[in-house]
Amino acid sequence: MIRKINLKNKLLLNHHRSVGARLVGGDPIKNSNNQQLLVVGTRQKARVIDSLDLENFLHPKEVHIDTEIDDRKSPGLQQISNRRSPFRDPSSNDCRTPNTDRLENSITQIDLFSRRHRGMFETERIEEYFTNSTSKFENDNDEEQFTIPELPSGEQLVLNLKTTWGDRHYIGLNAIEIFSSQGYPVVIRKITADPADINVLPEYGNDPRVVTNLIDGVNKTRDDIHMWLAPFTPGENHLIYITFEHPTKIAMIRIWNYNKNRIHSVRGAKDVEISLDGFMIFKGEISQACGNIIATNDPSAYGETILFTTDDEILEKISIHDEMYVDQETAQNDEENIRTNANRPPTAETNIRPMTRAMLRRPFTAIRSLNESQISEYYGRKLILTITETWGDKHYCGLTGIEIIDINDVECIIQSYDARPRDITVLPGNANDVRTLDKLFDGENLTCDNRHMWLCPFRKKEKVRIFISLNGSKRLHGLRIWNYNKSLDDTYRGVKRLHVQLNDKIISPKQGFLLRRAPGHCFFDFAQEIVFAHAKTIHDNLQKKQSLATNRDIESDISMPNGFIYEFQLHSTHGDAYYIGLNGLEFYDEHGEFIGLTEQNIAAYPHSVNSLNSGTDNDNDVRTPDKLIDGENDEIDGTHCWIAPILANVINRIFVIFDRPTSVSMIKIWNYAKTPNRGVREFSLLVDDLLVWTGILDKIDEKQVPFNTILFSDERILTEHEKQSVLENKGSPDNISSQTSNRDQTVDYSQRPTTSVPRNNKRR
Repeated sequence: MIRKINLKNKLLLNHHRSVGARLVGGDPIKNSNNQQLLVVGTRQKARVIDSLDLENFLHPKEVHIDTEIDDRKSPGLQQISNRRSPFRDPSSNDCRTPNTDRLENSITQIDLFSRRHRGMFETERIEEYFTNSTSKFENDNDEEQFTIPELPSGEQLVLNLKTTWGDRHYIGLNAIEIFSSQGYPVVIRKITADPADINVLPEYGNDPRVVTNLIDGVNKTRDDIHMWLAPFTPGENHLIYITFEHPTKIAMIRIWNYNKNRIHSVRGAKDVEISLDGFMIFKGEISQACGNIIATNDPSAYGETILFTTDDEILEKISIHDEMYVDQETAQNDEENIRTNANRPPTAETNIRPMTRAMLRRPFTAIRSLNESQISEYYGRKLILTITETWGDKHYCGLTGIEIIDINDVECIIQSYDARPRDITVLPGNANDVRTLDKLFDGENLTCDNRHMWLCPFRKKEKVRIFISLNGSKRLHGLRIWNYNKSLDDTYRGVKRLHVQLNDKIISPKQGFLLRRAPGHCFFDFAQEIVFAHAKTIHDNLQKKQSLATNRDIESDISMPNGFIYEFQLHSTHGDAYYIGLNGLEFYDEHGEFIGLTEQNIAAYPHSVNSLNSGTDNDNDVRTPDKLIDGENDEIDGTHCWIAPILANVINRIFVIFDRPTSVSMIKIWNYAKTPNRGVREFSLLVDDLLVWTGILDKIDEKQVPFNTILFSDERILTEHEKQSVLENKGSPDNISSQTSNRDQTVDYSQRPTTSVPRNNKRR
């Protein structure tokens, strides 16, 4: 509770520090120079020009004109436009009389520039800004007194942007945030504008600065693709219409002003009126953005925060969900940042060619496992993915790819994305690193090539957030994620704990979703499915497991492996030097119940005998990895088994892959029956790269049981028949006799015999 109170106090404190901060009710606020500032909602009003703001305001105009058109105009024009004093008498016209001949000679260049940089170069004078400010100050007594209402309620919010901070042709904003009386961001159903955006002008058409960017979740930015810009006409209305999902009581509105840079921040809105369902709830001035994003975390530097309540409980709730203050809570001081970066190990490229594979689109296997009521809960457009833990790396975190899947197993179109920190390029000396945020969405996911991966700085005390906005609200089913996969050692930079927020609702379990560590190779598609509806069952499953544990032998539970990836390494056969195979596999959970597996749960490397004829007409052998889990394990004709070639210096592997950690009490293995000499003899079992079993499988013959059993529990779960099939754990590969191991032989693979069971079942 102390943390929450501190956040709430920080929220109020920062609002009081803002130039022109807005509060419902209260007394006039003063700035650091003890100058009284405007407080909308009070009975007293005053306006001043802060000295620091004045200094920042003067310089951009001179710098812009000097740098942008120096090569395009004559010396006479330079003298006219650049050497006038900003403190001249406004009535003086000396500097407004250019040499006519020189002006005519340069008219083409100036016209071209004015079209490309409207609002930043015309015969405007800096004195006019003081004239406007002065007249406005003088007319304050004539303005209508306005008080901000407390917790106004409604569904249709309209912002009327009346003036800019100086630009005569364009007006824009970065973002709009709205919080309800419950402390949550308000769910927005629709946003439009009039004029819509800059694309209404004939010379534009595909400019990305559209109005939907105002609610894409990327607020503190200088990136054009997250801003809105529209034509500005002095004296006219410039309207933004926002429709809520349902009528809502508003507790706070934060307006992020246009923040492209210091010069173009004059395009930001200045005088703004806000109405809710036709009733005015705000009328006043919005602070100009600073034109930077690293100078400060104070929201007053980027626009205006308007409070419609001073209720402690509501402000406390807002402080919990306000990204601006959540980020500040975990931020460290500059000295600590420098010290941490100094200790951060370098990350660099190597000359080793990375592994990459072509990938077929993977279906979302859990789509049909949920009912309609579960799916309808996950409807929205904006997602925030928060990374709180890696698989061990203390300095970096990364991912290879992300896809967002709707209820129809269709990948959603992503309109915009951002991250904090954005990527590794924010670190000194890494400006040219290719592991940038856009690689998460480039579609190259089944790879070990880090040129198609995202990497960013990570510290345990801070949070890394990825912001994603879809092209419209969708009914979502989950995520498909490929973790960081540069190499086996670098997989520890992958994400371990991921929290997911959809619109204003946290949909991940309290501890976050547990992501699977990438394998460090591309032997199989290592995508992991994160099903949003499963979040509800995780806590229930933990309680159920704890309850069942009290009725079981604790030692047997400890001996059970638990993990994502069960990997069989096949070391030798019963005599064949060219092929190795199995008939079937069955897995059983900690309760002795059969675990149903699908094609997405099974993989092998080499994949099958078809890998010898990949891309030819002879790659249609039916003995593929999916036959290991089809339940037809006693067949001897070869149509329900798996076989793969033995290759020089390659260990044959079978992978059983789960999207959630799975405990296994027993595994049944059916050896290869069609040609028993090709059956597996020596093998090892690894769970998430840890060796848990080493043993020898029996060769199939008529006198032996058809399967062997690996037992991780006590024998009480076994039938009498199964007890006869239990294998002995040799403990280490060194304890296995390899006198018949085909991998110790000198084999001429050019003499490999052909083998085929084609899909028409004609064997040869």
